[in-house]
Amino acid sequence: MEKLKQFFVDNKKVIIVTISSLIFLLGLLIFFTYIVNVNSPFVNKVRSFFPMPAVIVGNSWITINEFEDNVSSTRHFYESQDFSKVGIRIDFDTEDGKKRLNLRRREILNRMIQDEIIKKIAQEYKVTVTDEEVESDIRRIISEGNGSREGAEKRAGLYGWTLSEYGDNIGYIELLTKKVEKRFNEGNLISDEKIKVMNQVKKELNDGRDFSDVAKKYSDGKTKEAGGALGWFKSGQLIDEVNQVAFSLESNKHSEIIESPLGLHIVKVTDFKILDDGTKLLYVNQIFVKRKTFIDFVEEKMNDVHIGILIGDYAWDKKINNVVVTSEEMKGFEKRVTEEMIELQKTQLGK
Repeated sequence: MEKLKQFFVDNKKVIIVTISSLIFLLGLLIFFTYIVNVNSPFVNKVRSFFPMPAVIVGNSWITINEFEDNVSSTRHFYESQDFSKVGIRIDFDTEDGKKRLNLRRREILNRMIQDEIIKKIAQEYKVTVTDEEVESDIRRIISEGNGSREGAEKRAGLYGWTLSEYGDNIGYIELLTKKVEKRFNEGNLISDEKIKVMNQVKKELNDGRDFSDVAKKYSDGKTKEAGGALGWFKSGQLIDEVNQVAFSLESNKHSEIIESPLGLHIVKVTDFKILDDGTKLLYVNQIFVKRKTFIDFVEEKMNDVHIGILIGDYAWDKKINNVVVTSEEMKGFEKRVTEEMIELQKTQLGK
């Protein structure tokens, strides 16, 4: 003990200078990270020694390095492919591209926050994913790629990852989410009251009452106001349970009651058309009684924890449980991009 004291006495100046330098360095790091918002190789290197939080999620956080690694992988994914066939040009180095990348960064933050919430729910449920399960999922990916490990590695390479890194980054959270959702659904039974409502819906339709009137009276969600009108869909765009029934249903005949993870449905197809490429579109109407979904449950959990965005350009909107851009310029750009995507979807659907 005396030797230790003597060491501190003998090296007092060195220790003070070292501690002062570390504090100064940390101060600079905080300044460049949260105030100036600099993202350079040097700053990133220093962050590897001092993990800085990008987002606070309850009693845990997402570090800036974790966030930037995800951004880098996403950027690699888009830049390593040719999207010109679907009318999209990806170049994140232009002014327009940088803004689009900022929107992608926002999406990545949202996903990472949701993943963090899933991990918290998994802890409550005592649900885990083992390394063996991740390895098994990788083998599944290989088998779905016609048994070619090379093909699976190529897919992982789109993100700049090895196959093992793909399992750690995507496979793990996907498996954990499926396990948590399965546990939730096991205890998420539809109430007798909602079953009673849908039985009444079926009775009134069988008695000849207009589908639109019944939808306005009983349906949940947007279809209530629209008199049951859901819109045009091609196969695969509807939830599986509804999709299977809708595409085998006779026109202008309503279905039986369909149960799905979203709730109870009765659907009616009132029109169809065939596109030039042979794709069949149905105009689907729906009466829907909502059950509490897994997404609802996750959002409830989000409301139960404090979520704070520490990095610039973004903020957490608790009203909608979403990361939003903060600058007026980015808000206007986001609106324009959304409008462009809507027009593109209309074109692809033949409208």
